[in-house]
Amino acid sequence: YMFCNARIIAVTGTNGKTTTAKLIHHILKNSGAKAQLLGNVGTPFSNIYKGDTDVAVVEVSSFQLEAIEHFHPEIAILLNIAPDHIERHKTFENYVNAKFEIFKNQQCYDKCIVTRDVCKYKNIDDVNAEIYCIGANGINIENNVVYIYYNQEKYEVCNVKDIRINSCIDNVLASILACFLYGIAIRDIMQNLNTFVEPEHRLQVVKSDNGVTYINDSKATNIHAMEYAVNKLANSKLCLMLGGYDKKLDFNRFILNMPNNITELVLFSDAGYRISKMCKKHGFKNFVYFKTLAEATSYVKNNVQSGTTVLFSPANSSFDEFTSYKERGEFFINNLR
Repeated sequence: YMFCNARIIAVTGTNGKTTTAKLIHHILKNSGAKAQLLGNVGTPFSNIYKGDTDVAVVEVSSFQLEAIEHFHPEIAILLNIAPDHIERHKTFENYVNAKFEIFKNQQCYDKCIVTRDVCKYKNIDDVNAEIYCIGANGINIENNVVYIYYNQEKYEVCNVKDIRINSCIDNVLASILACFLYGIAIRDIMQNLNTFVEPEHRLQVVKSDNGVTYINDSKATNIHAMEYAVNKLANSKLCLMLGGYDKKLDFNRFILNMPNNITELVLFSDAGYRISKMCKKHGFKNFVYFKTLAEATSYVKNNVQSGTTVLFSPANSSFDEFTSYKERGEFFINNLR
């Protein structure tokens, strides 16, 4: 940060931060801004000293935020908060506090973008920046039309049906608002929004074979992300694959309120073993457990009945067997062939 002369848009949240950061970068770059995509998304923020940059779009994780001192984004976005990384932060409260550090050094002339759900975890009034709320006084949908509220004015953006990408609507609205606050015209935002190619490993349909559809959602590394995927497929008969590096997340509520369309759980690795014990505790019997993802993938490939959708949405990190969710997703895809 101390070597950065560019304006900074920072994005965090339990889920959706990579997609949102990439979408903001896509809109800015294609609208003529000299933008770099940096941070937790892959390229280190320290690379900012290279080249001529107007704006740095930086994805930041709780691991990075817990240690900041001077980092000061002009526009800071907190998309959502749900239990995650408890093995690191020890308590959910510590995790929430780390996420809110993104606003720590903002001043009255800066912009803070949050969702309404975020506000229930911590008093947002303590933030010094101007506060824009998704679904309220920042950007909202009224009668299927998206509006931005800025400087006591109301700006029409588009009809919801004109948004053709499949990302979570809050991620899209946050991206639109951030680009508007940066200074991009609404017509340019809309012209570039729908040319965005969504990242892989997020509800990615891999193939359909013998009446079974396989979906790779390896990016789901916590319960909140997995539940979003399950809800998106509410009309499908699901075989759900869960497991990976055990982050000590609490699956009890999910098991007790298991959606009726989930016919079987296929569990794997350390996290899967702990989930299997919760299943036994609550009397849920429709599960199988395997030590490795390879064994679990072989099982679904050979045993799942026609008419079922296999949803690989692990709800845990990949670091039991893999270096990233991307490597894990590619492994899943390749082992289906």
